[in-house]
Amino acid sequence: MTKRQRIGARGVVGAAGVPQAVGLSSWAPVDEAALSPQRREQFLMRKRAIELYLDGASDQTLQQATGLKRRNVYRLIVERCLRQAEDGTVLGWRGALPFLRVKGYTRHAPLKVGRWGGGAVGALQWIFASPKGQPTAGSLQPRAEKPAAPRTPRQRGAAGRLLNRSPIRCRYRARTSATC
Repeated sequence: MTKRQRIGARGVVGAAGVPQAVGLSSWAPVDEAALSPQRREQFLMRKRAIELYLDGASDQTLQQATGLKRRNVYRLIVERCLRQAEDGTVLGWRGALPFLRVKGYTRHAPLKVGRWGGGAVGALQWIFASPKGQPTAGSLQPRAEKPAAPRTPRQRGAAGRLLNRSPIRCRYRARTSATC
């Protein structure tokens, strides 16, 4: 059994089993100030672990400096940071953000709704993805993108009484002895 080569290790690029070099300089930066203190600390720990890993740090060094094991850092890089984002770029440092979903939910199990309505997670997406659901999803799309009509403010005083008359208001005012 051959030993797996580390990510970012130097070798002949394109050769079988040799991963390409990881360019941290091309990764989009993250606004660390926007994170809560706990999440900022976790993000900076992950960032430091990735940098140490790519510099060739040992498992013991990674564990002492960041508290993360080498296999977890490897998984973090491969499954999160090097994943392609929706805009077509590499997630990069965004993949190291804690609690960030890098992959949307996809229902794999058949739909089996329980007595109290449980077991239907992802059912609407499943319907829209089916061939019969395509027209339904298409008909709902324009409604979601259509902007709401601007609302005009209500006028008060004599002009408002003339403009804001409606049968419901008039019936209410008639019962309360207010003029319509």
